[in-house]
Amino acid sequence: MKKLFQTIYSINAISELKNIKISKSLFLLIIYSLFLNFGLAFSIIQMDTFDPTIISKEIYQGLSRDHVNQLPNCQVINSKLICNSSDVFTQEFNNFNLVINPQNDDSLVQHKTNILFLKDKISIVNDTSTYDLNYQQFKNVDFNSYKKTESKYVIDDLSNRLFLSIKPLILLPLLLTIYLIVVSLNIIFILGLAGLGTLLNIGNKHPLSYKQLLNIVILSSLTPTLISFFVSIIISPIFGVVIYNFSLALFFLYVYKNVIKGNFI
Repeated sequence: MKKLFQTIYSINAISELKNIKISKSLFLLIIYSLFLNFGLAFSIIQMDTFDPTIISKEIYQGLSRDHVNQLPNCQVINSKLICNSSDVFTQEFNNFNLVINPQNDDSLVQHKTNILFLKDKISIVNDTSTYDLNYQQFKNVDFNSYKKTESKYVIDDLSNRLFLSIKPLILLPLLLTIYLIVVSLNIIFILGLAGLGTLLNIGNKHPLSYKQLLNIVILSSLTPTLISFFVSIIISPIFGVVIYNFSLALFFLYVYKNVIKGNFI
């Protein structure tokens, strides 16, 4: 473990560990990827608003002033939807169906996700499952007052509140998906760098095997990972990934050059 931490600053430590089992180095890669992914995951967890053109594009394109004027005379009081009439608001989008104050199952659309604003909960219903949410994000919302408000503000407000309500449902699957994507792209990038090392190996008196090169790349990634971790938290997750890719490539070439020319083999 001590030698592993020394790879942050010691080329000699990287060289000494270049013959470890590939299973161990791949395990290290998975652990490093957690840190690499942390900045983006943290920003998603902390996200309390969003770009409507990305997440709620359908709402923006599907709701008009006329739809807003048709919102029922309902408001959320003490985490319950209180309506003065049995009026039902229904708006069908490409991928989901939005219903406020449904009176029966007639409002449900088959083979689509239905978002239902019921008396004491928000239910997300599809063909196979049902998820119930509370009205915490819609506290004191008066749908009737939206009729007197600028359409863009209404759509912004509804979209944000809806997003924050369903966020707990999508958070874990979203983070797992992002992690798998980051790990997969990172593995491809590292395999590519090891392949580059194979080309650089040509003509060397003491050529390194592909396994050794792969281990060197993975062991060399700890320092770029730590740099990317702090950049992602302080500046931007996307910029952190760019810094990681750029610094890992440079650091690997630097380590490779010194391992080949030094007395480490």
